[in-house]
Amino acid sequence: MKTNGKKHFTQEFEINARAHEIYELISTPDGLSQWFADKITLNENGRYVFTWGKTSYSAEMIDYRKNVHIRYKWEGEKEQFLDFRISVSPVSGTLFLRVIDSMDTDDPHEQAVMWNSAIQTLKNLVEVNVV
Repeated sequence: MKTNGKKHFTQEFEINARAHEIYELISTPDGLSQWFADKITLNENGRYVFTWGKTSYSAEMIDYRKNVHIRYKWEGEKEQFLDFRISVSPVSGTLFLRVIDSMDTDDPHEQAVMWNSAIQTLKNLVEVNVV
């Protein structure tokens, strides 16, 4: 996907879980730290601080609807955001998590590999008790 000259990674992942379980993992520092970054904290200004190794990025939650979607805007980056959207098929009851990542990358394939790995970790957290 391309918007305003920027490339966005967009992919939908099927996850065998309930919406509230996924929402907890995409909306809270504790939840996000389990699968997305090494550490995530809320600073005194209410911003999320995402840390990978020795590198940290700050983001503000700019939009949300409980158990449906959440959007983070990266601080200092004009139009860069991370958006998670949960939907459930009315026919099959299957849950899907759509990820839209607007971070600039020189290697879209590497970004896809990173997201597939992260989502697999998320799936391992919620699908462990599924029969």
